[in-house]
Amino acid sequence: MENFGDNGKINTQNPQPSSHLTTNKCGSGSRFTNCEKFTRALIRPRLLQMKAVTVEQKGLKSSKPNYLCCGIGICFTIMLLITCLLVLLLPGIYGKDVKQRSSVGSCDGRCNDPLDSTQNCQCNSACEKYRDCCSDYNNVCKDFVILNSEIIQVSEQLYSLDSNRASPSDIILNKQTLIVDSKTGAKLDEASAPLYTYVNEKILFARPTFAKLIALQDNYVRTTGVPELENDQELHEQREFLDVVFKSPVMKALFEFLHKKGKYSLLEDFKDDVEKMWFGFYSRSKGVLDSSGFEHVFVGEIKKSKVSGLHNWVRFYLLEKNRKLNYYSYSFDEQMKDYPDVLAMQFMWDGFYKQVGSGFIGSSPEFDLAISTLCFIARPDQQCAIQVNGKSMKIQTYTWTHSYYDNGKKFVASAYVNVP
Repeated sequence: MENFGDNGKINTQNPQPSSHLTTNKCGSGSRFTNCEKFTRALIRPRLLQMKAVTVEQKGLKSSKPNYLCCGIGICFTIMLLITCLLVLLLPGIYGKDVKQRSSVGSCDGRCNDPLDSTQNCQCNSACEKYRDCCSDYNNVCKDFVILNSEIIQVSEQLYSLDSNRASPSDIILNKQTLIVDSKTGAKLDEASAPLYTYVNEKILFARPTFAKLIALQDNYVRTTGVPELENDQELHEQREFLDVVFKSPVMKALFEFLHKKGKYSLLEDFKDDVEKMWFGFYSRSKGVLDSSGFEHVFVGEIKKSKVSGLHNWVRFYLLEKNRKLNYYSYSFDEQMKDYPDVLAMQFMWDGFYKQVGSGFIGSSPEFDLAISTLCFIARPDQQCAIQVNGKSMKIQTYTWTHSYYDNGKKFVASAYVNVP
């Protein structure tokens, strides 16, 4: 659960609405219903003048229609309708017609994204109605529809394939004090001992995906506003991590699903896209390239004197083990019968507080990356309903909205288990 902007916008637990821009006037970007209301509001006073008027003739009262007034009213109505239509068609008159505007940009990696006014064209179902689809919308997105039931099925499959996750004997937790939501901001240390009593490092951290994940932990500057300068060694470690993750049954299963949906043709294409969406740098502060989705979610950052991100249990454990992180309490426990569990915690990281940090406990790095990627692709900027070991839960994802890669594709801003 985030309490501040992970994507450069006001961050809420509710998904961003997927609607097209509307205005109160006729014109570019307006809905026809608003245009009709606008026209009707101007016409109605004139129509009232069309009522029959009473004239007095030879001492008698008779009612006759005022045909002159009626004619003027009809003409005025026609003129307004023509004006409204002209306004809607002006872009075409000046050489900026819908077809030309729609041809700029691509739907590759943007299918079903909410309206993005910074883009020249859109890639969701509403774009056909408003005639602002990208030129490749039909080829890229028409057949790319992921049902809620499919997400449930695939997420359960990813869990069943996660052979690298911890067994019940690999991790012993000491959760201690459960607090209510209203006290999460109090910054009270309600735990006299660490959260992790025991982690079987000899078994878990010897597994390739864990080992390669741990090697990435010191590659980042946690403070936003300080540029990330990636050297050759760090890039090599990043590629090694992705190599072992994409050899796992979990990530292969996710690719097979997306391949059947027509999203990716080759595994290497999927791998390349995952690397860019997760590891591509963008700016959270001061206009410098200081952040990435991977750093935010798997490593954690400090922004405006608060902990931002840090949703990975391995990172949490290593910081706590090295006495850089002080566990305070927890506010939610999914109480899973096996790992991974889900916990929402309060903690202090080198003097910086995290009010609510939620995440899986005991899952493998490949599962964490795969389940977040699934939801980021299928339900960006929304709560994505999944199922893990028979338990229903939701993943919240956010896209970064201020910069892009590969002609309009969006970076990961954040992804985490959304707790009640």
